[in-house]
Amino acid sequence: MHISNLLDHVPDDLQPKSALRSGDLVISYQTLHRDVEAVAGRLAAAGVNPGQVVGVYVGQSAAHWCVLLALMRLGAVSVSLTSRFQAEIDAVPDLSAVIHAGGDPPASDRDIRMIAIGEDWLESTCSIPLPAPDEAERHFGRICFTSGTAGKPKAIRLDSGTLKRRLSGTAGRSRLHTQSVLWCGLGPDSAYGFTATLATWMIGGSMCFLRTAEHAYEDLVRCEVDVIIASPAALNTVLQSRPENSRERINGPVIIAGGRLSTRLRDLLLANLCSEVLIAYGASETGGVTLGDARVLDRHPGAVGPIFPDVQVEVVGENGQILPIGMPGRIRIKTTGSVSTYLNDPIASARHFSADWFYPGDIAQISGEGLLTLMGRDAEILNVGGVKLSADDIDEAARSAAGVEDACAFVLPDRQEGARLAIAVAGQLDAVGRLPSHLRSMMPSLPPFSVVPVSAIPRNSMGKVNREEFAQRVDQLLRNPGAAAAEGFAIIPSTPAPP
Repeated sequence: MHISNLLDHVPDDLQPKSALRSGDLVISYQTLHRDVEAVAGRLAAAGVNPGQVVGVYVGQSAAHWCVLLALMRLGAVSVSLTSRFQAEIDAVPDLSAVIHAGGDPPASDRDIRMIAIGEDWLESTCSIPLPAPDEAERHFGRICFTSGTAGKPKAIRLDSGTLKRRLSGTAGRSRLHTQSVLWCGLGPDSAYGFTATLATWMIGGSMCFLRTAEHAYEDLVRCEVDVIIASPAALNTVLQSRPENSRERINGPVIIAGGRLSTRLRDLLLANLCSEVLIAYGASETGGVTLGDARVLDRHPGAVGPIFPDVQVEVVGENGQILPIGMPGRIRIKTTGSVSTYLNDPIASARHFSADWFYPGDIAQISGEGLLTLMGRDAEILNVGGVKLSADDIDEAARSAAGVEDACAFVLPDRQEGARLAIAVAGQLDAVGRLPSHLRSMMPSLPPFSVVPVSAIPRNSMGKVNREEFAQRVDQLLRNPGAAAAEGFAIIPSTPAPP
């Protein structure tokens, strides 16, 4: 099978079957194939050739994927761009063009060719011949961004061979089959979001694309979704959109990826949405590492399940020596689908890659039975005046308050006044007002902190927040009351720690 042209390999009996669904919209494999060929022809006419690196800045999920499949058909190297557009294109120096929806192109300080697409692209034909499948297969590739929570975006490149190796096991490990209807709450800019969607189409399954956050639960039910892959933050949104008296549930698993699952959220999912919750752990740099039943959380809040048989994971000490079973240390990972470097970032590459091993920065331990448990991560530890705090624990404690939709703890830059620990909170105003006493009752040893009400927490497609970047933005707004008010920011005075 040519992965670059996977829709060509869909059997005739599956052609009328739905490839994607979104609200009342249903698109068959036959129609999707035709649309991809039409878009590929228009892109070829616009000068997109095999091997070129092309960005995609198209907000609607179905349209975005049509463009991605068209770029694969041309043998191009695609990269999905998000709201961090400028930082992302800075991480991809050989980007030759950006495809965007109609209207004004995204602003950039680089001289990059912009290609605007429109609905008429699906109605027209192009006489320019498309590359032969073998040629497209040799050249096509994919650039994804890691889901890190600090610093600038880091980009990896998956060539066709690496992508094929990853895709060979994605469907089975993600519980996908021919009759599956998948909702993937991870964006296409993430490695797992990209491979899970392709794997679904490779086996003849269907994809569900949600319309809005408010319609999330309704769309999952209407599309008869039976597999969900999403972050904890995205699933919180789904539960918030669920009507109070609804009894509808999905007939399949919910797979958590892109963030730490709490027992509270696990139990809410089991009570209101599904009968099986699984935890997936992996990295954009390596692919999947574990998949485990979420009941394992009752043993340890960081447990993520057994390691896949074909994945190598070791726990090492400061000098790289392998530690005994059960002893915590830094983990390193090696898979057949690993990459070996970050694009245009030699410093980060030297820090995370060595001798075919990838070092994600997680502290973990492996039990005698092969259970991997994450003990913490440097990027998620907040240092407040020498006091080390788990950002995940604070986030979860804040989200457990009634009326709180989302929360994010971070450390403000040094200032003369107020507390440096801050918690941004989205939710009902009265709930935000009650949050300081709620947090103090749950975590009495927290140092002084401030609560910053916001309209939304800026999460990436993996459901993660760049806490460093967010802290700088909040600090700028808090120093400028007029700008803060315009963006819906406010501040509740610091709450002192007990004597």
